[in-house]
Amino acid sequence: SGSDHIDHVTTQVPYAMTASGVGIILYLLFGLGVHSWWILLPLGFVLLIGAWYFLSEWYGKKYGIPHGKVPVYVVEE
Repeated sequence: SGSDHIDHVTTQVPYAMTASGVGIILYLLFGLGVHSWWILLPLGFVLLIGAWYFLSEWYGKKYGIPHGKVPVYVVEE
């Protein structure tokens, strides 16, 4: 594909860290005695959605993108 390997890795690190962070939290809860998948699975979904919302808001504020607005780039020829 012509992509540099390190560029690809650096773009995937935030996704991997988010998923591993949620996994670590769920693993710790399992170790503390929460053994029901009926609790852990929905909690994992809630944590992932919360992390997605928090990170998207943080990224938007960092780069000046208003909430819910995606910049559209038009290339003029």
